Amino acid sequence: MMKGESESIEFKASAHPDHFPKIVKTVAAMINSQGGTILLGVEDHGAESAARIRRSGHCATVFTTLKSGFRKPMHWLIERVQNQAQP
Repeated sequence: MMKGESESIEFKASAHPDHFPKIVKTVAAMINSQGGTILLGVEDHGAESAARIRRSGHCATVFTTLKSGFRKPMHWLIERVQNQAQP
C-alpha cells in the first residue's frame, strides 16, 4: 500500500452501499483492461480506513452484487490482510 494506487491497484475506503457506484466503475475499468486489485478499507493515500471492513455484511454484498452484475467471467480472490505499515 505504500506504493499507492496505479492502473492495476485501486484503494476503496469503504464497502458501504453508498460506495457501490465507484466500486462498480473500477471493476468495469479493470475488466476492460489488464485486470487488477481492489483493496477495500484503504484510503486513497494508502492508510487504513476508519470505516472497518467486516468479513460479512457490506463486503459480502459488494461481491454478490458484482458477481451477478457482470457477464464477463472474473477471477475472484478474497483475502483479509494486515497492513504491515500500521502498528
